[in-house]
Amino acid sequence: MPYYNKAKFMLGTTAYNKRYTADNVLLDIAKEMGREHTFKNVDVGVYFGDSADEKDPYFGGEGPARKGCTECAGCMVGCRHNAKNTLDKNYLHFARKYGAAIHAEEQVVKIEYKDSYYQVETTRSTSFFSKRKVYRSKGIIMSAGVIGTLEILLQQKHKLKTLPLLSDCLGKQSSNKLRIFMWSNFCESQIESWNCDLLRILP
Repeated sequence: MPYYNKAKFMLGTTAYNKRYTADNVLLDIAKEMGREHTFKNVDVGVYFGDSADEKDPYFGGEGPARKGCTECAGCMVGCRHNAKNTLDKNYLHFARKYGAAIHAEEQVVKIEYKDSYYQVETTRSTSFFSKRKVYRSKGIIMSAGVIGTLEILLQQKHKLKTLPLLSDCLGKQSSNKLRIFMWSNFCESQIESWNCDLLRILP
């Protein structure tokens, strides 16, 4: 799977080499299930190099300077030490470097295919009274995470009817780990009206 390998390279994924109490509990459960051989440390998109010396450890000096992880456990709320390999440190960094325009705080509200072009309608995500913009492109790549991408595409297919040729399998058997519980109540009415199994809540 060359594209997975490329993505892993771009995101700087590496296996975390330490284990703590929660990891040992999971290992004990795997042993009880006879699945110990499937247990391994997870790959994370974090730089574990020198936390004092800034350098570009991935792209031969073409990428931004980084510092190594200090294990402060602040990953989920945003790395304060420049160690987490977020998109602005790789894909977006190079996109801007080589000429792509990045429009922050714009939310996609409508996608329509007309006259061999996609028309993408956006609005400001930080304003209640912003004017809508329309971008035209021969192709688009949806990359808004599991929830964001599905929400946009399901709206086009089932609510706005602008992309009717999207697969009927769209959104089925999807999950975003345990974070789906935070969205379940919010999305329930929309899922019901779209008659689509967007989220499958597991016990």
